[in-house]
Amino acid sequence: DPFYKKKMEDIKNGIESVKNLGKLKKDIANKLYGRENNSPTSIETFVKCQFNYFCKYGLKIKTRKKNEFDSLETGSFIHYVIENIVREYLNSSGPFDLEENIKSIIKMYINETIPDYDQRSARFKYLFKRLYKIILGFVSNLIYELNNSDFKPLDFELEINENGDLKPLIIDKKNNLSITGKIDRVDGFEKDSKLYIRIIDYKTGRKVLAYDELYYGIGLQMFLYLFAIWKNGKEKYKKEIVPAGVIYSPVVLDKINVSNRYVKEEDLIKKLMNQNKGSGLLIDDYDIIMAMDKTGEFEMLPLAVKDGYISDKCGNVASIERLGKLYSFTEKKLIEIIKEIKEGGVAINPYKDSNNGFDSCAYCDMYEACRKEYDPKNIRKMKKIDRETFWQMVEGGKNNEC
Repeated sequence: DPFYKKKMEDIKNGIESVKNLGKLKKDIANKLYGRENNSPTSIETFVKCQFNYFCKYGLKIKTRKKNEFDSLETGSFIHYVIENIVREYLNSSGPFDLEENIKSIIKMYINETIPDYDQRSARFKYLFKRLYKIILGFVSNLIYELNNSDFKPLDFELEINENGDLKPLIIDKKNNLSITGKIDRVDGFEKDSKLYIRIIDYKTGRKVLAYDELYYGIGLQMFLYLFAIWKNGKEKYKKEIVPAGVIYSPVVLDKINVSNRYVKEEDLIKKLMNQNKGSGLLIDDYDIIMAMDKTGEFEMLPLAVKDGYISDKCGNVASIERLGKLYSFTEKKLIEIIKEIKEGGVAINPYKDSNNGFDSCAYCDMYEACRKEYDPKNIRKMKKIDRETFWQMVEGGKNNEC
C-alpha cells in the first residue's frame, strides 16, 4: 500500500533525524510529553535510555506481536496461576490437592486466554507444560512459607490509580508525576494496632537489590508502591500503616541439579527454597522479621542467620527512619528525572557497565529502531555503590555527587 509505505518512510526518516539530534526543542518535548502521566515504569525507561523512552512514550511505538509464548505472556500466566492457587488454598478448609488445583487453574487460563491452544505448535505446548512443573515447585515452597508466617496476603494485583483500590501517590502535581501501577501481592501483619505491610513482586528470573541502580533511579518501582500504601493505605485498610519491606520473589525457570539420585526429600526442598530465595529490603525490626518466618530459618527471605542472630551484613534491612529518608530521596530523584524529560533528551545513551553487569540494551524491545547505533561517548557507566555508601548518600551524610 503506497500510503502506508510513505508513512513508514516518514517514521524511519524521523527516527534517523532524532538519533542524530540528541535533544528535542522544549516546545516539541512539551507537546509529546506534556500530558503524559509519568509512571514508575516510564521514568525508569527514560533513566535506562532516553531514546527508548522517546520511542515508547513519544512516538507510541508498539513492538510486533510474536506467535509464541513470550516472556511477557509467561509472566502473566505465572501471576494468574499463583494468585488463584493461593486464594483457593487460603479459602480451603479441608485437604488441599495442590497438583489437581493447579491443573484446574491452568485449564481455566487456557480457556480464557488461549482459545486456539489446540492449534498451537508442539514447541509452544511443550514450553507451556514445562511451566506447570516450575509453578508446582514454586507454589509448594510458597505454601510452606505462608504456613510459617504471621504475614497474610491482603490483596493480589492491587490497582493503584484514580479508579483503583488505592489512590495514586502524588509526587509532583505540576508535572503529572504520580505513582500508579499494579502490585502482585500485598501482605499484612497487625501488631499494637498498626498494620505492617510488605509487598511481593514475582519475577520470572533472578532480581537482586542493587544499591547503585537505586541511586541512579533504576529499580525504585516496588519501593514507590510501598510508599504509596504507606501514605495512602489507611483509608483502605483502616489501620495506621507501617512499611515492612519489599521482596522480589523469583519464579526460577531453571532445573534443580542433584549429584545423587537418592537425594532426600528434605534436601531437595531446601535446594528448591534456595533457588527461590528472595531479594529485597526489610524493616530492621526483630519481631516483625520473625513474624515473616516463625521458623527463624529465612529460607525464602533476603536475610541470613549467623550464630542464632539475624546477620545485618548478609541481609538487607533498614530502620523505619531510613525508609523515611529513602522516600524523601526518591521524591527528589523522580522530580530531577522529570525535569530531564521536559528538557527533551532523546539521546541513545544506555548504561553498559561491566563493573556491575548492568546493560540497558540487554532486554530492550526498541533495538530495531536504534540498531545500537550509539555514539560511544554517550554510553554511561554507574559508579559502584555499596549499601552503607548508599545510605550515607540518602541520609545526606556524604557527598551526593556520583
